[in-house]
Amino acid sequence: MGTFANLPLALAPGMGTNAYFAYTVVGFHGSGSVSYQSALGAVFIEGLIFLLISAIGLRAKLAKLVPKPVRISSSAGIGLFLAFIGLQKDQGIGLIGYSSSTLVTLGACPTSSRASLAPVVTSANGTVSLLPGGTVSGDILCLHHRMQSPTFWLGVVGFVIIAYCLVKNIKGAMIYGIVFVTAVSWFRHSNVTVFPHTPAGDSAYKYFKKVIDVHVIKDTAGALSFKSIGKGHFWEALYFAFMSDASAIVVGSLLGTSSVTAFIESSTGIREGGRTGLTALTVAGYFLLAFFFTPLLASIPAWAVGPPLILVGVLMMRSVVEINWDDMREAIPAFVTLILMPLTYSIAYGLIGGIGTYIVLHLWDWGVGALREFGIVKGVKSNSEVVNTQVSRDETTKPFDV
Repeated sequence: MGTFANLPLALAPGMGTNAYFAYTVVGFHGSGSVSYQSALGAVFIEGLIFLLISAIGLRAKLAKLVPKPVRISSSAGIGLFLAFIGLQKDQGIGLIGYSSSTLVTLGACPTSSRASLAPVVTSANGTVSLLPGGTVSGDILCLHHRMQSPTFWLGVVGFVIIAYCLVKNIKGAMIYGIVFVTAVSWFRHSNVTVFPHTPAGDSAYKYFKKVIDVHVIKDTAGALSFKSIGKGHFWEALYFAFMSDASAIVVGSLLGTSSVTAFIESSTGIREGGRTGLTALTVAGYFLLAFFFTPLLASIPAWAVGPPLILVGVLMMRSVVEINWDDMREAIPAFVTLILMPLTYSIAYGLIGGIGTYIVLHLWDWGVGALREFGIVKGVKSNSEVVNTQVSRDETTKPFDV
């Protein structure tokens, strides 16, 4: 991506597809209907297909078909999506919690005040058992002591540090906040430690003390299997970008990972001044170094990463000013795109909703245009012509300024 496309976009396994690959396709500890090897084979074929349609330019042409209001609002929608992630417990500061009645509510309670949820069924004899296919959630439900989590308030301090640096236009603002919160969280005998005195905390601390660790990459290329496959803001003409993305999927499958993509956190680097492929190459270099410092980087807590995600969301909201909010045919698809991305926890669903809404709202105009083209009807005005006529009448009836 950096060498051939010269774009500041870093490539890594997409977390959404990663979770789908691990928990839905393969299943927890291989409990799914598809084996790990067959799933990697599917990813490999997917990469080859993407490589083919990128090579012939079809992928770029499909990207151009995305309506303008959807393209513009998708940037803000991704920003809201990032902010929503940064506000949650598992990936952020924990301000947002689960509610059985409203889905989300105010959280930020200590771990001791949290509870897990499980879908259960009660039989006729009163026996309570886990619903078939159901799983027990993490400790997502706040019982009491809301807004009293020490890690939440440490995350707020990190948020203030980053926000102040952004206000003063200080370079490296995101790094300062992450480093401060992480350093404080590494002190074990504190209420904000990332290494609590629990079996999991002891194991994490033991791993952290290695500081440097070398992992052996297994040869997964030979593990690919194709036996189960048959069962069951916008840039134009980025030919090399699409080719790089598709090639990364193929290589990633050979290394044993799910689909590789340009991840949305690249916007953080763009905010810090990244404009060329050198940014992507720098990230790749640090990824290579991170390979040897996994224990250190794995100990960065979620409440240190949450504040940058929230503030990147703030920075990405500026694109909404480019939307023509006076034209409902543009405003409605843009809003649907923007709101569905965070609430469905999927960028793809937001794009599908926005494009679908855009098509529905423009069917009349397209139908009238087609009928006029074939000379079937005359004199029928499209919605856009009606709007323009009304605007012209309003302008002619305005009183003169005195």
